[in-house]
Parts: sequence; structure tokens; C-alpha cells
Amino acid sequence: MEEHRELIRESFKRSESYGVNSNITAPNTVCSEDEINSLLQKNNDLIQLSLPFIKRLYKFIQGTGFMMILTDKNGCVLSIKGDDLITEEAYHSNIIIGACLKEDRVGANSIGTSIVTDTPLQFSGDDHYLKSYKKWTCSTAPIHDSLKNIIGTFTLAGHCDSIHSHTLGIAIAGAKYLEDRFESRKIHTELDEAYQYVNTIINTFSFGVFALDLDGKILRANTTAGKFLKQPYEELVGKSIGDFIPDYKTILKVVRAYTFIHDEEVEFKVGAGKERFIINSHPLYNAQDKLTGILLSFREFKRIMNLVHKYSGMRARYHFKDIINKSPQMKRIVQYAQTVASSPSTILIQGESGTGKEVIAQSIHNASDRASHAFVPINCGAIPENLIESELFGYDDGAFTGAKKGGHPGKFEVANAGTLFLDEVGEMPMDMQVKLLRALQEAEVTRVGGTKTIPVDVRIIAATNRNLRKLVDEGKFRLDLYYRLSVIPIEIPPLRDRRSDIPSLLKFFLNRKALKLNKDIPVIRQSLYDDIMAHDWPGNIRELENFVEKIVNFNGDVQLDLSAFSNFSTSTATVDDGLKISDDKLIPLTLKEMEKRAIIDSIRINNRNMSKVAKTLGISRNTLYEKMKRYDISYK
Repeated sequence: MEEHRELIRESFKRSESYGVNSNITAPNTVCSEDEINSLLQKNNDLIQLSLPFIKRLYKFIQGTGFMMILTDKNGCVLSIKGDDLITEEAYHSNIIIGACLKEDRVGANSIGTSIVTDTPLQFSGDDHYLKSYKKWTCSTAPIHDSLKNIIGTFTLAGHCDSIHSHTLGIAIAGAKYLEDRFESRKIHTELDEAYQYVNTIINTFSFGVFALDLDGKILRANTTAGKFLKQPYEELVGKSIGDFIPDYKTILKVVRAYTFIHDEEVEFKVGAGKERFIINSHPLYNAQDKLTGILLSFREFKRIMNLVHKYSGMRARYHFKDIINKSPQMKRIVQYAQTVASSPSTILIQGESGTGKEVIAQSIHNASDRASHAFVPINCGAIPENLIESELFGYDDGAFTGAKKGGHPGKFEVANAGTLFLDEVGEMPMDMQVKLLRALQEAEVTRVGGTKTIPVDVRIIAATNRNLRKLVDEGKFRLDLYYRLSVIPIEIPPLRDRRSDIPSLLKFFLNRKALKLNKDIPVIRQSLYDDIMAHDWPGNIRELENFVEKIVNFNGDVQLDLSAFSNFSTSTATVDDGLKISDDKLIPLTLKEMEKRAIIDSIRINNRNMSKVAKTLGISRNTLYEKMKRYDISYK
């Protein structure tokens, strides 16, 4: 109590030093209307947080002759609540909203002194510096924020004859309650900000996210999940994961066993169709380490495949501008290939080994509307016969001994939306030719050991150095597959038939090999140059490239040993239709002419059995008859 009295004495001394006139009847500092509006706006949080408490407390002090005063940190009145008589009396003493009750304005008083000393105080009667205030008893407690800074005061005020020691306790309790409200709101705001922050983060994920309870009910979903499943993500909440994953019970079973799921391929129901996703799951625990739910993330299978293509080199590197074509033959072939690049039809590229069939194939892919997707090459002659099916169509988990756990997609799936390049297709076994034909006709595959059909959208470019028509006649290649592959045939002439390309190719390879080997570009003596131009190049461009590397390695001091190639055949693979190659002439048939010829040949080979003809060509009978009418073809 003595400490309390000492604080009041010190306040009187300060009041005198401030030069406060103790005879003034009311606060001489009151805010203007604009200043009051600014004051209330600035302290809106404190006012709004205090109003519910002040309303509830008024129910207990109503009729007691007390009023409640709320001020800001500078002692400016923000709110007054009490019985009409006491508030009217305060009004006549100029204790109104906007009045300043700081020590240096009205001398020692519970509000101003409590702010200066940061201490709850009770002033009564003569404790006040102003003579006009000696009729009041006021109990004030400062209000602090979470950093212990004063943000305002809470006061219970009444007539001096109503003084009670408990009023200070009520003021202290009120201030503490408001401080707790501020801290609670701060925590709530921080939690809300954290929630919004986390929510923003998961909504930026490129994969879908579900939070599930142990019954498979979706508790939360991110925007990507809604995008994948083609509905607003808010509408996913409350639904069962079983609405999208038919086999979800297996996932729940695995997670209930406190086990993770890593990169498993799962089929989702999306609208009226189905789409494949790669899922991962993680069990969720509460503070007591009890399993309470599942975090499920899922990525689009096709997006994963695009990443595989990007980083595994399944991209076409060559473009038509990269093809050296000084000769008339190659100019026409490049022009023709550019024309058909945008067509979805299958292309068959024929030519000797080393003529650049894959370069043409990659250029066609890069000039098509599939250029942003994968270019997947597979050498049909380099894969063991017992593995080619799984390479093309993939396999399911446990399909055979040594099969990768979880299965593996085949080249058709990997090339989905892109181009599948079937190199050396003439080496494909007969039984695989049947399966390949079915995949092309149905536009779907079934993995080895699996039962589900997987739709695929693949553009086929096939290549061979063998004469497929001759293989058909020999019974080593299916006619129906030949027609299916050779919708658009292209034959690349050997290098000996387009010698005008050799100088440009020689210059190109000299520069590239010198850069690769970190050597100077050698000078080619005339005799060597003449031998190069006269050589038939049975290995074609590949042979020329390898010989140029030898030239660079030995700084041009080499000879072209023509006898080393005397046993090589220089015959080229040719076809009876499509692009006819001669020394000086290239005559491409139109697509209509090729289609008409294919129909006529198929009618002849199938002995006019129109059902077989339609099946061989991969079209319906109605379509077949329409085309026959259009091309004026008779089958009688």
C-alpha cells in the first residue's frame, strides 16, 4: 500500500513540473471530429475486441453507479459504458470520447499515471490532482500486447463514496482478459496465416494431393487434384476415394499396416473414362502416434512419361534443316517427307544400311504436331525374339522370371501421343507381326501377363533395309502388315546414286570430327578426294562418316582401300510402288494413287473376299466400298 501511495506522490510531483493547473474543471485537450475518427480507426482492433467483454460486464455493474472507460496507449478515451446518470455526469466533466487524460494534461489520475508507471492503480478523492476529479474513484489497469507493450487501459470509475477495493481487481481481471483475447487472436491469426501458407503451397504442387481418413473419406484436396479429376477441388471434400479408385481398399489395407506405397501405377475413374496415375501414400499420425489417416499424392502417368522422355533422350534431335540434300533426289525426298509429316498415317522408310533412315524419321516427327512428345526408337532386329513382345507392349508384375516388380510399360505406352520408330521392322518374327498388326488396328495394347487393354495414340514410322515385298512373296512378312505400314512409303537412295551430296557430307563430317577429336581440319589431297568421289560407298553415309573420322585421326595421311569393299553388294532395297528412284528422276505417287493401288492389290491377293480385304487394310467394309466407288474400282 505504501508503494501505491509513493506512486501517487511521484505523480503529483510530475504534475507540478508539467505546470498543470489543478483548478481546471475538465480535460483541456479533446480531439476534433476528424481526429476522433482517425483515433477510432487506428484503435479499431482494440475497440472491437473489447466491446463484447464490456457489454457482458455491464450486466453485472448495471445500477451500481459505475462506468467503464477504455482508452488508447496515450490515455485518449475510446469508449464509455455505464448507467445514464454516471455517463452524463462524466460528459459534463468533459470525459468524453476523444478526451485526453494523460498526466501532463490533467495531472495525477488513475489512467494517466497507470500508463506512466505501467502499473494497475486505484485513485480516489484527493488522490486526483485536479480538484474537479476529487469526487471520483477510478481503478485502472494497463492492457498489453504479446510483447508487453501498453496498447490501452481499462478503467472502472464511480463516485468517491462508492470506493471498493474489489473494483481494482475487476479492472485488472478485465485488462488481463483483453490481453488473453489479443494473444488468442494473434495465435489464431498466425494459425490461419500458416494454414493459408500451407494451402497455397500444396495448391502450387504439380501433383494431386488427398488427405483421407481411415475409411477413405476425402478430408482435403488441392487444386491439382480437382484439375486431374475434372471437377472443382472443393467438391471432392467429403467424397470417398472409392469414387475414383475402384481398388482403394488395397491402398487402405497397405497403409493400415503402417506401410508406404511408392510410385505404384493405378487407374482412376475420371468422368466417364479412365486415366492412369502414379500414386504414393504416407500414413498420418496424431500427437499420440496413433494412425489417423492417409496422405495420398498422385501424378499423371503421361506427365511422368514426358519427364522420362526429357531426361532419357527419347527426343528427336534431327530436323529437315539438318539433312544435307544437294542432290535432286534428296531434295525431292525431303520435300515429300515435309509434306506428309503432318499426316497421322503410318510411314515406311526403305533404304540400304547407313542411308539415314532414322534421320528422316526424326525430322518427320519434329515437323509433326507430335513434336513435343516422345520419339521412341526400337530396333526390331536387335532384341531377342522372346523379349520383343514385352519391349513393345510392356509387362505386368510377375509376368515372368526376372520381371521388374510393379510391371513395366512397353514402348507403345512410352511413345503415347508421340512417334514409335520401328527400325529394322523386316527382322520382326512372324508371330510378333500378328500382335503388332492388332495393336495398330485396335490402337490399344495389353501388357504381357496382364488382362487390361491400354489405349494408345501412337504414330508409327517403320524402317528397313530389306525389300518387304520380296519378304511377303517369300512368306516371311505378312501382307496385311506390309499394307498397314506402307501407307506412305519413302525410299532413300544409296549414296552412290546421289554423289553430288558427297562433297557437302565430307565437309560436314570433317568439321564435326575435328571438333570431337580436338584436332585441326586436315587438308584432303586431290588423289584421296578423287577416290572418295569415285567410291560406291556400300555402307553409305555411315561408312563415309567413319572414314572421315579416320582421316581426321591421321591428319589426312590415309588411303581409301577399295579392295576392302569388293565383296559388298551394292544392290539397294526397292519397292514396287511409292517413291521410284533413278539416277536423275524421283516420281512420287500421290496418297490417293497409293491408296487406290493398295485396294486393288488387296482385292487380288484376297481373291475378292471383301471382308478379308477390309480387315487387311484396317478399315470397315462400308469405308472400303465408299473408297472403291470413289476410285472407280470393280471387284467383279
